[in-house]
Amino acid sequence: MNNTRETIMKAARAVFCKYGYEKASVEDIAKMANRAKTSIYYYFDSKTDVFLAVLTEEFDKILSQLIGLVDFSSPEKLAQTFKFCLKKRMELITGSELFRNNYYYRYNGGLSEIVSVMDRAREPFNKREKMMLCDVCLYLKHHGALSDEVSPDDFSEMFEMYLCGVEVQLFTSNEKDKVMKIYEAMLDGTARELKKLGDSNKED
Repeated sequence: MNNTRETIMKAARAVFCKYGYEKASVEDIAKMANRAKTSIYYYFDSKTDVFLAVLTEEFDKILSQLIGLVDFSSPEKLAQTFKFCLKKRMELITGSELFRNNYYYRYNGGLSEIVSVMDRAREPFNKREKMMLCDVCLYLKHHGALSDEVSPDDFSEMFEMYLCGVEVQLFTSNEKDKVMKIYEAMLDGTARELKKLGDSNKED
């Protein structure tokens, strides 16, 4: 990455974390980066464009920590790694200062253009996550744990909706610890059911 652009990106992330998108300005970013305002517009068309780049980079960093975590070599491995991956995924997303200080726009009736930017930034992450969930669905169908009527696309879509619903609660609830405990309990239950596939195979 170009050094000046990288400096601007780091400064923009700090500004959006501190002020949130609505209160942040291009002037704030330029000041934080110790660059002229014209430098910002050389690399980005607008504050929204900078915000999109920063959000996309944040999702890319999170995705890089999750790729390859789920192991399909056995039901036992899948149970263990699927639970670990989904727990880590939720911790990374809801633990991000950038998301915490800006995602209330997404979940509390924010400006439609900002919601659109957030959704665009998230598209590659969602696509990769849905691919993983489709693989889980196919694995379960192969082992007879899911009906043939359940399509991988429907399975991944429903699971993604559930995960995003938990995010909403963790970003907006006053009882985040309680929400996380319930989420982890559900992951434990899912892991136990996956492990049973391995136990059944051993009995057969």
